[in-house]
Amino acid sequence: MTINLVDDVKVVEDRLLDNDIVVSFNENGEVVQIQILDASKRGLVKALISVAKSKKHLLSKIIKLSK
Repeated sequence: MTINLVDDVKVVEDRLLDNDIVVSFNENGEVVQIQILDASKRGLVKALISVAKSKKHLLSKIIKLSK
């Protein structure tokens, strides 16, 4: 699962954390993207969809992330 924190993602550095999360930084050292490896195996996608059902406008965005 990839979560873009800004519209124009320009990654210059990635850091792999111990828990299979990749944090990406731009040229200013700001976090612009977070990747959760094997998110579907961890059940995170299903959990996000469940939460999003109460927030209909988020559901389509989360479904796109899960593909």
